[in-house]
Amino acid sequence: MGSLLVPLLGSVAAKAGDTLVAELLRAWGLDKSRRKLERHLAAVQCILLNADAKSHTNPAVRRWTTDLKTAAYHADDVLDDFLYEALRLRAAQMRPYSTARKMLSYFTTSSPIVFRLSMSRKMKDALEMIDELVVEMNNFHFLQHAKAPTIVQPQTHSHVNELQIVGRQDEKEQVVKILLNQSDNSNIDNSDIMVLPVVGMGGIGKTTLAQLVHNDQRVKDPFELVLWVCVSDKFSIEEIIRSIIEVATMKKCDLTQMEALQKELSKVLAKKRYLLVLDDV
Repeated sequence: MGSLLVPLLGSVAAKAGDTLVAELLRAWGLDKSRRKLERHLAAVQCILLNADAKSHTNPAVRRWTTDLKTAAYHADDVLDDFLYEALRLRAAQMRPYSTARKMLSYFTTSSPIVFRLSMSRKMKDALEMIDELVVEMNNFHFLQHAKAPTIVQPQTHSHVNELQIVGRQDEKEQVVKILLNQSDNSNIDNSDIMVLPVVGMGGIGKTTLAQLVHNDQRVKDPFELVLWVCVSDKFSIEEIIRSIIEVATMKKCDLTQMEALQKELSKVLAKKRYLLVLDDV
């Protein structure tokens, strides 16, 4: 159980501290709840190793860790919704009439007020679940560790053995069809950009689906560049841009200034039709 909780709580804490999530929750008057959730997660992470050890002999602790896992998944889902809404709003602001806005608008309710009230309720529920577990946690007198354990996630890549993949053909064909239709109906001078999100809980095969689409020759033909970049846990715009440049040119990029990176990115992608896969976002 402990081996599952370490990366899970780390992921939830990262989302709670995400800049876009923080900005949205602050605007919605929920920043106090977000900061309290961050503090609770930090406190729980510090006792995970001791809790895991005690859970093997203490049924009450074992039940507590099970409830913690449930609460963490719930909080993760809620923060995912906030993050997605923040990204949707950012995309709408950047391209008010773009395909991105039209596609992303399908994922939110038609009433912003109802959506906001619903999300606020979900945030309160998630915090209450964690609150109760923290109170119970203090009764167990767990030993604290100075630093919460961390797990480094390996970077993903575009290579996949299709002979070993079962059950993704229908989804793959749907995505390929969308991409090919977009390619046929657009031109390289059009500033409109299509954003196609693939969302879902961890382990259901999002990366595998992206790999299958990325490697399909029908997708490669209409695009001059087909790029794969792993975003990973450490979200840095500069690193993402640098990775795109390096994948497109197959050369190391030593630029560090954002202005220089953006100019180089524009140079690499100028007047080209490209498909960019951002995996592990």
